[in-house]
Amino acid sequence: MLVVVIGASGFLGQHVLELLHSRWTAEDDVIRAFDLKPFRKRLDYDERLRMEIIVGSVCSFIDVRTAVQGADVVFHLASVISYGTSPDYEAMRGVNIEGTKNVINACKEAGVKKLIYTSSINVVLHDGGDIVDGDESLPTPPSSFIFPGYGHTKSEAERLVLNANDKSLRTLSLRLTPMYGEGDYQVIPQAIKPVLGYVVQPSVPEESKCQYTYVGNAAWAHLVAHQSLDKDGEKAAGEAYFVLDDTPLSNTNRFFQHFIREMSLRICPFQIPMGILYVFTLFLQLITLCFSPFVRINLTPSPNMLKAISRVLTFTDRKAQKVLGYKPLYTFEESLRRSENGEELRSLFEDDKVLKCLSKNKLIHNKASISSSGIVCVFVVAFDTKAGNIIEWQEPNDIDLKGIEFKALCSGAHTLKTDFVYFRHGNFFGLACFEKLSVSNELERGARMKSVGILSANYNSLYEHLPFLTEQVSFALTLPSSYDALEKFYHERKCVIENEEINGLAIEVVSHPSNCVEMFIKFFAEKLFVIWKFALLQKRILFFSPPPIGDVCYRGTTEKIFELKSELYDLYVDNQNIRTSSHSLSDIAKPTPADTMRLNQLYEARNGLIDENQSEMDIFTNFFTKCNNKILHTLLNLANSEEKSITADHITSMGLHPQGDRSFLMELIETYGVDVVLIADNPCCPT
Repeated sequence: MLVVVIGASGFLGQHVLELLHSRWTAEDDVIRAFDLKPFRKRLDYDERLRMEIIVGSVCSFIDVRTAVQGADVVFHLASVISYGTSPDYEAMRGVNIEGTKNVINACKEAGVKKLIYTSSINVVLHDGGDIVDGDESLPTPPSSFIFPGYGHTKSEAERLVLNANDKSLRTLSLRLTPMYGEGDYQVIPQAIKPVLGYVVQPSVPEESKCQYTYVGNAAWAHLVAHQSLDKDGEKAAGEAYFVLDDTPLSNTNRFFQHFIREMSLRICPFQIPMGILYVFTLFLQLITLCFSPFVRINLTPSPNMLKAISRVLTFTDRKAQKVLGYKPLYTFEESLRRSENGEELRSLFEDDKVLKCLSKNKLIHNKASISSSGIVCVFVVAFDTKAGNIIEWQEPNDIDLKGIEFKALCSGAHTLKTDFVYFRHGNFFGLACFEKLSVSNELERGARMKSVGILSANYNSLYEHLPFLTEQVSFALTLPSSYDALEKFYHERKCVIENEEINGLAIEVVSHPSNCVEMFIKFFAEKLFVIWKFALLQKRILFFSPPPIGDVCYRGTTEKIFELKSELYDLYVDNQNIRTSSHSLSDIAKPTPADTMRLNQLYEARNGLIDENQSEMDIFTNFFTKCNNKILHTLLNLANSEEKSITADHITSMGLHPQGDRSFLMELIETYGVDVVLIADNPCCPT
């Protein structure tokens, strides 16, 4: 039997293939993985069945016809999900509707017997009230979708699949809730990502409820559906089924707390008021609408996302249990344990000095166990005179590097001969070395420019590879298309990399990220604490950093034009010139006498370094952690007291200036929704 999985490289597809290899009974069957990128398994399991890999798009009928040729059963998982303030309607229609048409037509032409479609609860989510124990009798499409683009396209695709059911092609649809588990780089990792050591949550209504499903159980439902079509195809076919498991029903905050607790993270005692957050997202939506004629900007969360998490949205899978015989394969405890071992959660916090957790855990990548200093990807970026910055080569191919070509080859680099840059890409940290070579080739306009870079799970280990990358970028310029050394480098360093002494670097080059701490402190002096205050207030800070990037103590945009776009930032940092775009924040942008005292304390902490195993980065991080805790704990204690009043003595005890930091403290109280009152000690005689 030939089993085709369309969308095999995705979050759900990885788990479907894992279960096909581990739970499929016929060992002589063949699995054909079809996706836009070559399939690379990202879960830890033994490949028991023979695999065929086909690269193509569901938007191409020829590609789909090739993929399903000779298949007995097709799992159609491919989909585009686009929420946010400016969803990509064109992409969703192209893949979700037109792509599904191609799958159906190709299956009928090829004589495929069974087609199992992955749908979503979004096909019934209306922009109205609650849904309690919703079942398959809910109308689809509803009068209005809460997520119009995604809900509409999935509803239409489901209708096409179910209408295609006949004696020659048995079809059914599985409606899935939002999923969590290994391979999830979006939902859980982004929801529990800490800010200044704390996970900040919105103040969702306590009575609201959401329904999540472990991805392994969702994948298991696909195999159960296939077996049901084999046993009782006439009864099971042509129907839609909700798929759930025993993940507890709760509001989003309580659900995410399962992971927060198990990951030893700390929840911020102050939640963002939902009303403020909703108004803010409406503002973001208005901004994206204004820019839509020129560029599509999709930001999250959106107002509709806030609506969804504020409602009761629960369903029942009684029909799937009765007709398909579906029962979850994993309990909630097993699901939680398997999810917490996923590399996505681990990599988010490997380098978080505030949290100091997960240092002993290891990541799973392509069946090899790698440490927090392991290499995730190696790549080459080049400048093409017609296409601009392009990714010329990468290893492995399953890592999404979209946008990295602009991080590794910065604007303004053409004015330099060599440079290097540290950056963040998704859940990973990167280092790239740039070089320009003068050539006589007119097609290259007299210059060939490339960057050779790496992605790692840990920021502090990147500097170890700077000499190698510097050497390799020179080779890439003189010997194009020769990547043997880079391939060998990647495969040898997926595991632990020992610290090696690096020679031959100029003393003034900041080769290790933590080596720039002293330079950073001396450069900004008291103004460092202005930046800290804006960060604590969750304001947008834009750093302007002209080339060269590698030799400065901070990284930022290389485009000076952004200075004129004041609507994009709250604080603009151009070397030692710091200014705010908001009149209400102007007082906060000025250092206070308390900042001078705090700077001296930071110098004393650094000069008092005794433990040789403690780095300057540790001192820097611990110092600001104490500053944050002093303020937040004081506010929390006052909020729980009867008086709830902040006096000048309280402000001083926080390490702030009673007069100079009043505006900052007022903004902080409003930002975190703290129930306290800031009083004036001398209202008649203002200072």
